[in-house]
Amino acid sequence: MKINNPNMHMGFTLIELIITIAVLSILLMAGTALTRSWVDRSQVNSALATFKTAVYQAKASALRNTNNQPLNNSAVTVCFDSTNSTLNIIRTAVNSNDVCTVPAGSPPSSDNILLRTMPLSKDVFIQQGSTSFECLSFNSAGVLVKATGTSCINDVTAAFKVGKNDETAEFKIL
Repeated sequence: MKINNPNMHMGFTLIELIITIAVLSILLMAGTALTRSWVDRSQVNSALATFKTAVYQAKASALRNTNNQPLNNSAVTVCFDSTNSTLNIIRTAVNSNDVCTVPAGSPPSSDNILLRTMPLSKDVFIQQGSTSFECLSFNSAGVLVKATGTSCINDVTAAFKVGKNDETAEFKIL
């Protein structure tokens, strides 16, 4: 038989509260890890799309050859600025060995010219094999060339890896 005592309060016991808090903490930690992974994957996919776009735009600009580069010279370069997390598309000056530097101010026609800057998410990396990506130079036929005196990649056999933390994606230039 149940006795109704108006002074008796019904509530949760300490054990019930501790178990509830522990279960909620576990769910919160799992959700945080999944969210970080999802955000990283999204940023890697965005960086991969940006990298592909930069390569295709650089090829198209190189084919236009507005700076009248000879076939064995770099016409347009895609450079990765890891300090600012940007990809820069640069029209290379005639006989330039420094394909990734753009002078400040209004450049004369003999300087490299920045055509476009494309931002990437912070801490995104780009590699080819185990080498960090610095630049790709295209000649006036849209073919990868090794710019003299630079560390630009001209090997199309290995895939590029774009990544952040544990998330990565690959891209191969054809």
